[in-house]
Amino acid sequence: MHFLAGVAGVIDINGTVILELITFLIMLAVLARYVYPEIVRLAESRQRAITEQLKEAEQACSGRGYAQGGGGEAERCSKDGPERHRRREQIGGAATPGAQAEG
Repeated sequence: MHFLAGVAGVIDINGTVILELITFLIMLAVLARYVYPEIVRLAESRQRAITEQLKEAEQACSGRGYAQGGGGEAERCSKDGPERHRRREQIGGAATPGAQAEG
């Protein structure tokens, strides 16, 4: 252990560290320019599709759900009303920037 007594730093700044830093920054730039925008675009289009499907389901339930009274789909629509409303609020809140970090 005597040979470690003269070592002061944890890491030496040499050519390898500088090259790794430059490579990391290049990779970060490539991801920011090409990959991240595509991921954001896909996530936003998925969010729009889900919102549209929820609207369609809500319209379908409101159009035939409460008027028929009694069977199958109408009964399921009326039972799911409060739960669906809660889910819509969660989705709406998650669509705002930073909502997931706060909640």
